[in-house]
Amino acid sequence: MKKFAPGCVLGIERGGAVLAAVAAYRLGSRLICVRASRYDDSKPANVVHDEPEIQSGDLAFLNRKRVLIVDDVSNSGKTLAAVRKLAMTAGAKEAKTFVYAGNADFSCRPFERCLVFPWE
Repeated sequence: MKKFAPGCVLGIERGGAVLAAVAAYRLGSRLICVRASRYDDSKPANVVHDEPEIQSGDLAFLNRKRVLIVDDVSNSGKTLAAVRKLAMTAGAKEAKTFVYAGNADFSCRPFERCLVFPWE
C-alpha cells in the first residue's frame, strides 16, 4: 500500500470504520467515512438490496486525491464499486479498495464465511 500512497482513506461504515481508522492512522492520511450497505441493520440481515444505499457528507476533500476505500468484507463487490464511483464523481484522482476479507485491490484474506470481529 505504500506505493499507492493515498491522500485520504474513505471508510465504509459500519464494519469498515474501525479498519479505516487504523489504516488512516498508519498511512498518515485523513479519514472520511460514508455509510453504505446492501443489508439492513438486523443480525443476520433480513433484507438485502440489489444496490447499496449510500449516505455521505461533503466529499469535496477527495478532489484530486488518491483515495483508499476501506471496508471489512466484500462478497459481491457491489458496495465497493458504488463507493468507488461516488469517490470518482467527487473528483478523486484514483481510488483503490482494501478489505479485511474478500475481493478488493488489497485484501488480507479470502471471504469464506460470515466473520465475527472483535469490535462487534
